[in-house]
Amino acid sequence: MNKKVDFIIIGQGIAGTWLAFQLIKQNKTVLIVDERNSNSSSRVAGGIYNPLIPKRQRLAYLAQEIYPSLSNDYQELEQFINEKVLFESPIQYILESQSDYNNWATLSQTEPFIQFVKLKDESLSPNILSPFGVIEILNSGWVNIPLLLDTFSKKIVAPNYFLNQTFDEDLLQTTGDKFQYQDFESNAIVYCVGNQIKALKHLENLTLKPAKGEVLTVQLNETFSNHIPQQGIFMLPINEQTFRIGSTFEWVDLSVEATVKGKTEILHKWQKYYTGDFKILEHKAGIRPSSKDRKPILGKIKPYHNVFVFNGLGSKGVALAPYFSKMLVDNMIHGRAIERDVEMGR
Repeated sequence: MNKKVDFIIIGQGIAGTWLAFQLIKQNKTVLIVDERNSNSSSRVAGGIYNPLIPKRQRLAYLAQEIYPSLSNDYQELEQFINEKVLFESPIQYILESQSDYNNWATLSQTEPFIQFVKLKDESLSPNILSPFGVIEILNSGWVNIPLLLDTFSKKIVAPNYFLNQTFDEDLLQTTGDKFQYQDFESNAIVYCVGNQIKALKHLENLTLKPAKGEVLTVQLNETFSNHIPQQGIFMLPINEQTFRIGSTFEWVDLSVEATVKGKTEILHKWQKYYTGDFKILEHKAGIRPSSKDRKPILGKIKPYHNVFVFNGLGSKGVALAPYFSKMLVDNMIHGRAIERDVEMGR
């Protein structure tokens, strides 16, 4: 006998996880199909959320709408999975000149920056060069994405289901308005597949501008876990004396292979401000599913009325996923409009 669910979600990642959670909150049942892959973009990503683009002295996309409530959004998800995954470790952006310091001294006291920026003139560590001070970015931190994905998938139990396998489109059958996948039946399907879109027929007209990112995991001889130093390269404390350092942006080489070029770039930029000893423990690469305008892509795939997409979250996925997954669920269930600048047909 077929198992019936309201939605089949292809791909977990940060997008599929948040979409499934929003649907379950609405008392809808889901089947998630995804093979756990250590090189998926979600698992390689640092998981940092940041409402500011300090180099350009402007706020990130929808910063005022998304970031102040982000901690509450994740607390609700943490209660569901019974695991702590969001850490409010503020980013400490290292200023590069006296001119930067002077500019931020003014900006930090004016709207809209006053709620996101605090200027500081202090040393982060004896091994971190910050002669012009730092700006502490409020409403910033990081999410342990691998832990989130693993614990969430284990919480998916009947009447919801998780298949730890690669999605095989040849097994997807369509009969009228219904989808059949193996022994599961559903009235709707949502693709949250990141850069795998090119291999799927329903998504052949959806184009992304993927970007490869590489990160290093290093061991240091010091510990500071209450902030994330950053100046081009972030320095994320993931546990005692272990840090993730990154990342790069590459648009030509889109393999998932870590490269000497990527490692060299990371170390060159990082060692401009970090002078301590370190040992490299790991070097990984992943492909971010970014869109051409760097905004998410969500909504119905025409001409179908029951095929949807949630993609293009890029490097800010941990921040964008809660907000836009709710928007997509409101559209799929209640028929509410999707904002034009992120709608599939834009």
